[in-house]
Amino acid sequence: RAAYFDEGDRVWRLYRALARAEAVLGDNQKARHWMDNPVPSLDGAVPARLLITTSGYEQVMRILDSIDYGMGA
Repeated sequence: RAAYFDEGDRVWRLYRALARAEAVLGDNQKARHWMDNPVPSLDGAVPARLLITTSGYEQVMRILDSIDYGMGA
């Protein structure tokens, strides 16, 4: 049962992060590209891979907030 909730949490984090990336970057293609490629401000990590943990999700969302508020990534 716990595995079900863990998987659900991962899906929810992916959905929320992708929606946020799309809002910040302007379209779905740019958002998917950003999510699937290394990001220097994440120490070269791939955002989508970080979403498996809550702390990784929070890192990704902080970077997206920084981009949105003009602080770059």
